[in-house]
Amino acid sequence: MKIIRWLVGMAVIALGIMAGSIYAAGEVSDSAPCYVVKMTDFARKVEAVKMSEAEYKTLEDRLELEKKNYSEAITKASKEWNTDEKNKGTVFPEYALNPRSILITQKFDTLEKATMELSGLIRDEEKRKEMESKRERNNFRRQRDYKAESEKIEKKDKIIERAGKLVEDEMNKIIGAEKRLNR
Repeated sequence: MKIIRWLVGMAVIALGIMAGSIYAAGEVSDSAPCYVVKMTDFARKVEAVKMSEAEYKTLEDRLELEKKNYSEAITKASKEWNTDEKNKGTVFPEYALNPRSILITQKFDTLEKATMELSGLIRDEEKRKEMESKRERNNFRRQRDYKAESEKIEKKDKIIERAGKLVEDEMNKIIGAEKRLNR
């Protein structure tokens, strides 16, 4: 089950990156130092991105605020989840959510080097994903109820994604209110 969730996460990373969702924010000059990082969202999905030092520091500060307010956001999201008719009969998947995090893969002197590293990460993930999917297909072939199992996993992943989005929305409300109070 964990392997399948990991596979889905890696597939999302690869597809997101290939679809052009690479985040190269701001006006980063070719000679400015930058990072290639792996960002994990509330639903534990991982995305590889490149960013400048200033962007990294800003994001790091934001993540510190999120960690401080995580339990409050989870509580509010859970309450909202339980009042929504669409989620009736479905338990809020708090166990499957985590605070967002960021991990520096490597620091580079230039944007060009960071871009090359990022494309290398994409290739590695594609190879890993292909090998894992072959392994999983072989395991599923041994199971009689392959279709039912894959549908169950897909449904669970959608629930976790919705819950992660709800926590993210609540976090934005909390941090936005906190910033207004601190002004």
